[in-house]
Formats: sequence, structure tokens, C-alpha cells
Amino acid sequence: MMADVQIAIECEVYNANPQKCEKLIHRFFANACLNLDVHGICNKRYSPREWFVAPLHAIESAVEMLISGDIVKYRYDHLSEENTPTDG
Repeated sequence: MMADVQIAIECEVYNANPQKCEKLIHRFFANACLNLDVHGICNKRYSPREWFVAPLHAIESAVEMLISGDIVKYRYDHLSEENTPTDG
């Protein structure tokens, strides 16, 4: 990660495909992806897409919806910082 991090939450999800879970979480929080470039060794530029800006309550709710399967019925609204139902 090229920086120290502090773990805010750990979640356990059982009997689920990890790649599918990651894809769903990325799609869910897509509009909250932190858009930045990081310069590493030899000034090589990296554009990480693993960091999102969202409050902890929205993340916890998204994990619950991931486990229940309801995550496909919702989206994260980065303006209101809430998980909202999709339009259809």
C-alpha cells in the first residue's frame, strides 16, 4: 500500500466467491473511489483503485447486503454518504 494503514474493521464472509465479492464491492462503491496517483520507487506512477471514501456505517451496511445478496438492489451515493435503492 506504500503507506502505513490502520484497520478500521474486519469482516468475515463465508461460502462466497472472493473474486465475485470484490467485484460487487468495487461496483457498489465505484463513485466513491479515491482518485489519486502514488509515486513509488524510481518515481514510477501507480493509480490504485482499491481505496474508497465512505463512512464506516455505509461499509458495514454494504457488507451485510453482500452477505444477504441484497447488494445488487442498492448503490452507494457519495453525496449523501448513504446506501440507496437502485432505480429498478
